[in-house]
Amino acid sequence: QRLGLIYTSIGIGCLVGPIVTNLFTDPNRPSTLQSACICALALMSLGWIGLSSACEIHSSLDTFPMVCVFTMVRTLGSSTIWMNSTMILQVSQDCNGVLNP
Repeated sequence: QRLGLIYTSIGIGCLVGPIVTNLFTDPNRPSTLQSACICALALMSLGWIGLSSACEIHSSLDTFPMVCVFTMVRTLGSSTIWMNSTMILQVSQDCNGVLNP
């Protein structure tokens, strides 16, 4: 049952991350995609730091809800990086597959 909740947190993070960042990015301006990747890297780092310190900070409480929340934060970042970095590669290539400077 707990593993299912962790997978649900992963799914929510992977779904919500690119949808939210799509509101703030413009494929015609790759700098917005790059900024979204940088912010997503910070979110992913925050998620990993939160996961690693969840047991240390609240050792007397049940840490499973914190694990789910920080897992969702981590996957918000990782899915955003995945989608936007792929978009940057697609936008920055010409028809022959050569990267534009």
